[in-house]
Amino acid sequence: MLLNSIKVKLIKKNLSIYNFYFFAYFFALGAFFPWFPVYMKEVAELPKERIGIILSFSPLISILFQPIWGIINDKFRLDKKIVFLGIVMMNLFIILILINKDFYFVAMYALLFGLFSCGVGPIQDSLTVLYTSKYGFKYGDVRIYGSLGFALATLITGYTVKEYGYTSIIILCTLFYILALMAFMKVKQVRLPLLKKNIKRKNHLLLVLKDKRFIVFLFFSALSIGVLSAMSNYTTLRITALGGSTSQIGVVTSLTVIIEIITMIYITKINNSISDFKLLIISIIIQVPFLLVYVFFDQLNLLLYILLIRGISSGLFIPVMVNFISSLLPKEKIASGLILYSALSINLTGYITTILSGYIIVWFSYKVLFVIILILVLTSFIFAFLLYEMKKR
Repeated sequence: MLLNSIKVKLIKKNLSIYNFYFFAYFFALGAFFPWFPVYMKEVAELPKERIGIILSFSPLISILFQPIWGIINDKFRLDKKIVFLGIVMMNLFIILILINKDFYFVAMYALLFGLFSCGVGPIQDSLTVLYTSKYGFKYGDVRIYGSLGFALATLITGYTVKEYGYTSIIILCTLFYILALMAFMKVKQVRLPLLKKNIKRKNHLLLVLKDKRFIVFLFFSALSIGVLSAMSNYTTLRITALGGSTSQIGVVTSLTVIIEIITMIYITKINNSISDFKLLIISIIIQVPFLLVYVFFDQLNLLLYILLIRGISSGLFIPVMVNFISSLLPKEKIASGLILYSALSINLTGYITTILSGYIIVWFSYKVLFVIILILVLTSFIFAFLLYEMKKR
């Protein structure tokens, strides 16, 4: 009994370290990402086409290098080393981006930021889902703390940018990346054996791509989550174009993430009464009225308020997506599945969507952009139906 009690305490202690790591890591992201497009527009004074090009760099680099990080991780099991190096370099390039206004320097540092950041997300998610599933927890139990960190960061940074400028972002990112690294060094992970026998290192990702259900899932997630994630950059630009301030964006983003957290908590309470797949579909359906408002209305306050609905959608798909991928694949392929999902559904789709969106806005309008996105999202339900039919077999 005493040994069991000690073991439970150690498990919960390690879970709390994961929680703090996610809080600090996403705080740093929340202090930078919402303001990056605004920084390029208002401080660097870059035209919309160039902003679109720079925003597309991160997903483009991820498409090319995420599989490489995955192969390295599969072969050598360097999970923690890759994450540690990635966070250090991400912080360095955030600093370099925010002390430059020249397009070519900002573009180069954004490329390098993407190179190191693309290996962090899928690997840290894989480590977390392996640990939580082994000890009876869910990925969402930990991811909630990431959302909390992101919410606080956007709220605080909205104020600090207005009062002290973009230097405040450098200070906040550096502080919380250091805290994240300190926590990550203490994380205990669930180790998987190195790949052996007839599984060639370089072909391990290809084995996942032979799964027909996973291919259909990639199409579904690309046309829904991938497109919608890329669109978030342009909702911020749309709001600033209508006269919205950084403090308004900060407050609304924080409220959105608070709603996201509440939704995540609710999902953990209802446990398995609703399947992950149904929750995933609901999260996409919720985005439809949001898109309709951005197509038909130009009132600043309405566009700000409707952003809150995205909190419900994010609160559903962020934890559910990782759980759903882990249900499609065996444990040893989860990391590869997450990397392929991130590289193809999120980053490849994000690259195409982001770079084309900049030109669509210039050639046509924001409304045309949101109409196209709405059509793509509705198309994703065809693949959702196919995936549902395949899961029933």
